Amino acid sequence: MKNKSSGFTLIELLVVISIIGLLSSIVVSSLNGARTKARAARRKADISQLKKAFELYLSNNGTYPIFGSAGFGNPLSVLSPQLVPNYMSTLPVDPKTGISYAWGWGPNAFEYSLYIPLEGEPACKSQTPNTYTTWWGPGIPLCNF
Repeated sequence: MKNKSSGFTLIELLVVISIIGLLSSIVVSSLNGARTKARAARRKADISQLKKAFELYLSNNGTYPIFGSAGFGNPLSVLSPQLVPNYMSTLPVDPKTGISYAWGWGPNAFEYSLYIPLEGEPACKSQTPNTYTTWWGPGIPLCNF
């Protein structure tokens, strides 16, 4: 009577492991693209939410919210006392970094801009290389989101 052991050979195990590794790398690479698209969708939703809050503020106060002197690159978080909780429950932050978006106003209280990086999309208006900017306010917007 032959002693026959059942099990997998080393070659069979290596082949299965390499196939699993290949499939998992394909899945992970496709998930990265989905994450980028999800962050872009979140940023566009943030733009829409902020635009509505700014417009409601304008309707109730006669000007857009301002803080300090006119200029660009201010953290949006400085507007928390003016916008939260009457116009927004919380101020949105960048979904990738968790850092406050930047904004600016000027030369008067009837113009403002919001700086939000849009991954994987062309810049609407670029102040410096790799700075993706979304603007709105009076007149024709440069970006429609």
